[in-house]
Parts: sequence; C-alpha cells; structure tokens
Amino acid sequence: MPTNNHIIRYLTPPLLDHDNISTHVLCHRPTRSKMPAMNVSCIDKQVIVNNYGHAGFGWIMAPGATQYVLAQMKTLLPSNCKTLPITIIGGGIMGLTAAYQLTQQGFTNITIVAKETDDLTSHKAVGFFSPSIELGKSWMTPDIEDIIHSSYAFYSQIITGKHTNFATSSAQFLPMYIPKQRKSAIAASGHPVTPVTLDFGTGASHDMVEQHGGIIVHVNLMMQQLHAFLHKSGVLFVAETITDLNHITTPILINCAGLGARELMHDDGVVPMQGHLVHLTDQPAAALKYLIMMDCEKAFTGTGFQVKRSLYWAPRRYTLNDVSLNGIIGVTSIKGADASTPHLEEFARVIERTRQFFLGII
Repeated sequence: MPTNNHIIRYLTPPLLDHDNISTHVLCHRPTRSKMPAMNVSCIDKQVIVNNYGHAGFGWIMAPGATQYVLAQMKTLLPSNCKTLPITIIGGGIMGLTAAYQLTQQGFTNITIVAKETDDLTSHKAVGFFSPSIELGKSWMTPDIEDIIHSSYAFYSQIITGKHTNFATSSAQFLPMYIPKQRKSAIAASGHPVTPVTLDFGTGASHDMVEQHGGIIVHVNLMMQQLHAFLHKSGVLFVAETITDLNHITTPILINCAGLGARELMHDDGVVPMQGHLVHLTDQPAAALKYLIMMDCEKAFTGTGFQVKRSLYWAPRRYTLNDVSLNGIIGVTSIKGADASTPHLEEFARVIERTRQFFLGII
C-alpha cells in the first residue's frame, strides 16, 4: 500500500507497433581498455595530441576531454602559436569539438582530415547525459570528474542560450528515470533524486529513481551545426584516410581517429564496442519528454561475445530519407564485435524488452 507521500508518475509510453518501428542502427564505438587516450607529447618539435577511445561516452566527454587535452597542448606551444598549422585526424564529435574549441581560442589555421564526415558513429549515438555518470572503476579519477562537469556545463549553456553558435534546441533538459541511485557515480549536476513509481497506463509499472537535470543531445543537429560553424570559420575539410602519422608534418597534430587509432598508434587496446539501436517514428512527441536508462542483463551471443543489454528510451529529433524520427530505443554493448559479426538478432531483443517494460507484453 503506497504511503501518502509516495510519488506516482503517470507517463505516456512510446508507440511500439510495427508501423512505429523504423531504422535499425548498428554502430561500433571506439573503446580503449582501462582509459581513453587523452595525452600530449612533443616528438621532433611536433606537438601530438591524442584524444580517442571514449567508448559510449563520446558525446558525454567530448567538450570536457577536448578542453583537457588542449590545455595540455598549450603548455608546449610558444605564445605566438595561434597561426601555426594544425591537423586534426577524425571527423566525429571529438575531431569537430577540437576544431570548434580551437577556433574559439583564436587558432586560425586548422585542417580536419577524415575519410568520411557523414553517417559516423557520432551520428548514431543516443546522446544521453545522465545527472550521475558511472563510467567504470578505472575511469573514476579527479581529472575525469572535472571533464564530466565541464561537458555538462557546456550542454547546459547551449540549452540556456549562452552558446550562441548553437540553437537551444540542440539539446534539452529532461527528467531521467533509472532503477536506483548509483553510489559510485560522478554527480554531473546537483539536482535532487526522488524515488517514484512509473505508471504507463498499460498495466506496466516500475519503481524507479527520478533524476532531474538529465540531458538529451540531439546529435545529428549538433553535428550539422558544428559543420556549418567550422566551414564558416575557415576550417578546411580534407577527405582522406591517414595510415601513417609520419605523413602529417604540421607543427600540431590532434589525433581523434577513434577506431582508426588502433593502427595509427599501434594501440592494441582500441577495440569496437558494438551497439544496436532502433529508431521510432510517428510518436506523440509532446507527451514523451522523459528519458529511461537501465541495465537489463549480461549474457553471451551465439558467436561467443559477451553482451550487455540495456533498456534506453529517448526522444529524437532527426529526419532520415524524409522520414521524421522522434524516438530511439536500445541498447547493446558487445566489446570486440565488428561488422563481420553484426548480431542482427539483437534488434528484435531491443524491441521485445522495450515492449515488456512499457506495455508488459512481448
């Protein structure tokens, strides 16, 4: 029997009929064992910055991680460095954020070299930013905590109109619901945490924890705006695959190559983290302004990979092939799996567990 002060949140569930199921999204996040590479060195008078291997936390960490490595970089540069040629390898969120922050700091001679700039893993991400982030024990350092706080502040400033280079609609604050408060998590915001029961009006209800201050970054819109700003600022884009860092002779080299860093840096710790997401269409968007994030199970795939299955729900602002996509569900994490082992059966499991959670059915 609920007590008088027990809180029930009556929420509208997403529509999960066959006609609402749209694109199946397979992505391979660049993951590095133990910690992402965020370091700077000087070799033969060339300053080399590494910023790669952030797993599924690329969007969460990009603003803060870039600020962190650029601060290290500037300690190795002369005072009159703003016109020095800079090459950035990688056209994902890490590379674009590096170029953006450099332009904001007055650097004027920037080239981004990337094989592709469209349909990257950065375009496929969910874009969650939980008010409390649990990254894993090896990542829980004071530097990482500062990076998380810097990133959270960056997106918060976009939402509140303090970053005028981006539309305020590029990200939004939403309540986030998780199974329980994580004691080991990094607190990204000071918003209160409240135990609640979610009632979807379908016979399905769940005891969860409500966290205000959750952020959803509308990743495709952000990528479009970054590209537009950088082109306008004179940043040069070169479509090319770099196979040897020795081919880059500019005084400053910023390596945001993601999975490509395995070969470029001879870094065997870099592996793909495979993920499965499903886009939804024709959703009652005005009634679905909340986020769900919960772990479900760890198991093994038929090909012998360990898979972590989670339940994510987030609204989505994205148009693909003239179809407006306004919801996304997922997600899996399969370390080491690549395009040769796509595990397509996981898409059906994403849909099944989402229907079970919201509707009480499979």
